[in-house]
Amino acid sequence: MKEVNLLPAFIPLVAWFLLFIIYFNKSGQWRESFLKASLTWGILVTGITECLSIFKVINLNTLLFTWLSINALILVLFHKDLFPGREFIVTQCKLDSPIVYISFLGILFILITAGLIALATPPNNYDSMTYHMARIMHWIQNNSVAHYPTHITRQLYSNPWTEFAIMHLQVLSLGDKWANLVQWFSMAGSIIGTTLIAKTLGASIKEQWLTALIVVTIPMGILQASSTQNDFVVSFWLVCFIYFLAQICSSFKNIKSSPYYLHLTLWMGISLGLAILTKGTAYIYAFPFIIYFMVLVLRHLKFGAWKLIALLCVIIIAINFGHYLRNFLLFESPVFTYAGLKNETLSLGALFSNVIRNLGLYTGTPFYSLNQEIQQAIYGLHSLLHIDPNDPRTTFNSIPFNVSLGPSNNENSANNPLHFALILISLLLLPGMKKFYKYKELKCYAMAILISFLLFCLLIKWQPWAARLHLPLFVLMGPYVAICLSQKIGFNRRVILLMTLTIIISSLPWIFCNQTRPVIARINMENKKPELKSIITLPRNEQYFASYPELKKPFEKASIHIQHCNYFDIGIITGGDTYEYPLWFLLNYFEKKPMRIEHVNTNNQSTALEESRTFNPQCILIMRNAPVKGKGPGEKLLHDSHQYRLKWHNNRLFLYARI
Repeated sequence: MKEVNLLPAFIPLVAWFLLFIIYFNKSGQWRESFLKASLTWGILVTGITECLSIFKVINLNTLLFTWLSINALILVLFHKDLFPGREFIVTQCKLDSPIVYISFLGILFILITAGLIALATPPNNYDSMTYHMARIMHWIQNNSVAHYPTHITRQLYSNPWTEFAIMHLQVLSLGDKWANLVQWFSMAGSIIGTTLIAKTLGASIKEQWLTALIVVTIPMGILQASSTQNDFVVSFWLVCFIYFLAQICSSFKNIKSSPYYLHLTLWMGISLGLAILTKGTAYIYAFPFIIYFMVLVLRHLKFGAWKLIALLCVIIIAINFGHYLRNFLLFESPVFTYAGLKNETLSLGALFSNVIRNLGLYTGTPFYSLNQEIQQAIYGLHSLLHIDPNDPRTTFNSIPFNVSLGPSNNENSANNPLHFALILISLLLLPGMKKFYKYKELKCYAMAILISFLLFCLLIKWQPWAARLHLPLFVLMGPYVAICLSQKIGFNRRVILLMTLTIIISSLPWIFCNQTRPVIARINMENKKPELKSIITLPRNEQYFASYPELKKPFEKASIHIQHCNYFDIGIITGGDTYEYPLWFLLNYFEKKPMRIEHVNTNNQSTALEESRTFNPQCILIMRNAPVKGKGPGEKLLHDSHQYRLKWHNNRLFLYARI
């Protein structure tokens, strides 16, 4: 794809900045203003997308006009709140000690480096290539986020907010230059939000800085911050949700008016609504906190609690209504999840097995023999309780459990070894924290996160890449770990300095040696040649295939053949989880409108949508991730009474031309 005229992509960011200034000038609290501006911006993205989608007018002109109008409206309605501004926010950061100063530099370095990597590299995560980015291209092509025929149904039922935001940036910039920044921004927001949670839990300024350092150095977070995944985005919205819940908890200790509770519940509902619209794991991770909220308001407000509970539910449903309706009309369920992900048995044995195996994801070491011993111990625990460690009812696709060599630098399997150890140590320290003046709140907070983890293990099948789904839990544990460690260490200067430096230095491999976006090339020690080239020297077009390099040549050859034959209406047939997005950029979609790329010959719930569509492609490309053995699909292909003859193929892609 050709990146041209990147300036329009800044216009939505101007709206965020104006909102931030307004909230900051009203409250003087820059961190809370950051959260509120982000939540308001998230609602704007959702509302604009859903409204324009109804009329099928999602395009450059309408998005540009809408965001310019919003900016103008903000300036007209709130110009008095924009000036005069308060003191520059950096003066509130309180860099009053060498340890805090080192933490600040470490956080800034990681954020800036991750941001530069996000800007320098295209989306290349496997899931992004199959459905995150591919669905965006279909929305742009259709001028609507309505469901469409596809072989990859995850493009339809998966929660879409992250892709909504990326789509706005992609349409306005005519390319994917800014696509990775949504996750990166969520990383920054999560850091800010968790320090506020730490403050509400009674953390000192130094403990808040330690919280920020712990969150920014999570290996899985560093790797995902430069991708188009959505685990950091859902983490950010959950952080916002829990912060405003904590504010309500604090407000009950002081007599506040009913409108104040409604105000905080409004922000809670927006946060949780956006979290659910981003990823289904939000249902699980937020559930214990929702129960706590309901118990709390019922105890303090009695019958008056119904207003807050009703407001929370209405906001969540309103934000997700469009996606719920699309799913209900096609899948007959507003909340549709791939059946293979859900546990088929809910028992103590299944829960124990999934807890042990999910924890086992974080036990990998660089030593094969030690990993084998750990693996045997986990299998032994299962055998002792007569539980199948690879029970297909609790195991995704019956993939056998094993302890992999670690630590991993892949964003699907990074196992956060240091942070996992810090969490375990902090949990052991909890009983000795009774002298901490907010011990009860800290204990409840930790218990809610642990219950979230148990619910995840009870409901979701074990899978080798579950570590990325655990990212919100690691983020939320940041304040707890920081408070527990600092209270026990007592901020001994030497110990804290050593711990700070250790945390920062330990994060460097994940910053510079990301498996799919490496700054430092990986050298094969046998032939002294690079196994993985640095993003500094590797052309952007080649980086799209970093997760699946063997597909590069087949895709390039297929796209050259399609362009040579001057095909503009292209049908595709894929598997249920096949690389698709590279085809769009190789065919230069934004340069060659009205090119259309549509899934054809589908055989799933979306087939009904294909039957109501008129599309007669000039060619059909059958796409396979794995090499096809034997003769392949055949010499002829039938679609909608039209015949297509095999024109070109290799062992992965087969191009048919209409006869």
